[in-house]
Amino acid sequence: MRPVAYAIAAFVISLTIGVSAQAGGGHGRPTFEQLDKNGDGKIVESEVPPHVWQRLRQADTNKDNAVTKAEFEAARASKGGHGGPRHAPLVFEELDKNRDGKIVESEVSPEVWRWLRHADTNKDNAVTKAEFDAARASGHGQGGPGKGRPTFEQLDKNGDGKIVPSEVSPEVWKRLSRADTNKDNAVTKAEFEAMRNSHRGNPPPGKR
Repeated sequence: MRPVAYAIAAFVISLTIGVSAQAGGGHGRPTFEQLDKNGDGKIVESEVPPHVWQRLRQADTNKDNAVTKAEFEAARASKGGHGGPRHAPLVFEELDKNRDGKIVESEVSPEVWRWLRHADTNKDNAVTKAEFDAARASGHGQGGPGKGRPTFEQLDKNGDGKIVPSEVSPEVWKRLSRADTNKDNAVTKAEFEAMRNSHRGNPPPGKR
């Protein structure tokens, strides 16, 4: 398991134990809504006990001293989905704290930057939206914070059953084109899934 996975796993476990004890010893994990006492869509230090905030702040990926629902669910999802199917990925717009169209190291936690820097293909110490999406599309997001990757349906913008260069950024197409086995300048769902399976180390359908 990677260091970031250890850190987030420890956060989820400790948060569960700490808040459950505070709430009266129940076995269920607290929901975002239960911790967001004033219902403003974010959890801040004043809303939870000090020992809970010490753990909860690890989910504050953009370091604004508040934990949004997306950040909360992303931390839980990275634990492996225990307690329900949670797949909330990191959101570019939330990580881009100053809204300048790129994420830099000072805007995120060290654990998140450790993942993001692999998406910095031009090595300018900043990750653009295109680079962020490309990393997800290439499968780099697997095992990283949030584990979110775009689906075939999300990339197939016009829903015609294939992904073509005009539907994605150049960086994303550069990676997707490797799945275009028949070289027709389009990636079908079968080709897309075959590429995903190869990244996971799984044999293609019919070869198992």
